[in-house]
Amino acid sequence: MALNARQFLSRVLITIVLFAPVSGFTDANRKTEKREDQTLYLALDAVPYSLVKELYDKGYMAGYSEPSLVISTFPSTTTSGLTGLLQPIGVKRALGYDAIFYDYGDDRVKGSLLTALKEKYNDYERIFDFYRHSFGQKFLIYAAPGVAVQRDMGHLQTVLRKNPRKKNIFYYIGGTDGTAHVLGRKRHAHILRHILNRLDVIRTRYKKRFGRELNVVLFSDHGFHYRHLKGMRTSLLEKMLKEKGYHLSKNLNGNGTVVVTEWGNISGASFYTHPRDTEEVAHLLNKIPGNDLTFFRSGRSIRVLSPDKGDARIDFDARGKQFRYVPLTGDPLLYREVAEKLGLAADGDWFLATSRHYYPDALHRIYDAFFTLVENPATILCSTRDDYEFGDPVTRFSSKLHGGLKGTHGGIFFTSSEAFVATTIPGVKLPPVLRYSEVFKFFVAP
Repeated sequence: MALNARQFLSRVLITIVLFAPVSGFTDANRKTEKREDQTLYLALDAVPYSLVKELYDKGYMAGYSEPSLVISTFPSTTTSGLTGLLQPIGVKRALGYDAIFYDYGDDRVKGSLLTALKEKYNDYERIFDFYRHSFGQKFLIYAAPGVAVQRDMGHLQTVLRKNPRKKNIFYYIGGTDGTAHVLGRKRHAHILRHILNRLDVIRTRYKKRFGRELNVVLFSDHGFHYRHLKGMRTSLLEKMLKEKGYHLSKNLNGNGTVVVTEWGNISGASFYTHPRDTEEVAHLLNKIPGNDLTFFRSGRSIRVLSPDKGDARIDFDARGKQFRYVPLTGDPLLYREVAEKLGLAADGDWFLATSRHYYPDALHRIYDAFFTLVENPATILCSTRDDYEFGDPVTRFSSKLHGGLKGTHGGIFFTSSEAFVATTIPGVKLPPVLRYSEVFKFFVAP
């Protein structure tokens, strides 16, 4: 049977991933000096808890603790997710929610989807001994994700070999995100099994080379929702805003301007408005087909809008340690029963009550998105329905070369938010469910 170009390329890439030789640690430079065990913190982009748990149950993770569910940030993006995870070990706030962000100081949108034009990097990137920065490195994640993973796993051994005295190594694998977006769940599971197998080989050769264990902490930045998606139309957004006297812009230097930043083709977006326009624009955005929830700050509270479930209010104390959910014309977060039981309650109580909800830990995550996660917080945040994505039509069209988007992340709903953590470190007992800000409290700071 004849193969078309895309099918042929796909098979070539699979062959490269499966049969490329695995380089190892050579015996020629073996050092006999006994040192303290080293820990590899390996960040896997866009790997959901449910997929890892499935592989664990099938026996692919011998030697690891049972994976713990980690509720990611909102937005559930890499920049937001890694910033939220690593803040407990000293990482500063991100510039924005993702690679493209609005800067209040310069009053303009900065960055690019592939980060090639970013003027400075987010603080969390300094933690990593390896992180993909350049245009070419980022492009490969989505053009040939299998090849990107293969190359990164090979380079990992070089990083370990060159840093034998460093107690903690932080390393990022981005090809898992590309695999999920353009190749789907089956191939995503395949690439994750490949990573786990390569890690087993690396750890065995590492022990032979150095005479000590290489401990591993595997974790992800956010979840992933596998589904063919419809795109929210920017043209319709522009039309609806124009009818009310507003227009999209790259800055806020005029009356009626609205700035939007697109975080790739994912299930969310951030908007920036003049304070006097925020509430009206939020209600307009709430009506766009495909939008599920709209959030905006209103005095000492946050309003939550839904096109079909009404609106509500989130109240919080001065430190963001206590929350109350108040349904107004409806119950957009579906929290009414929990709210009736808890009233004004501690942040931790809300987490226990909602961590496995369809909108998990929403009150804390929404508050964090507006007040503590980024330097340039939006005035309005949106989370799409789980069958929609919002983003650049060019990248949406380009994804059709791989058969279209196979899913995405970014929204506040559960599947986008289900990150994970698992470890080989003896004696570490992780709870079954954690908030993103709790994960690194169980591990030693770099």
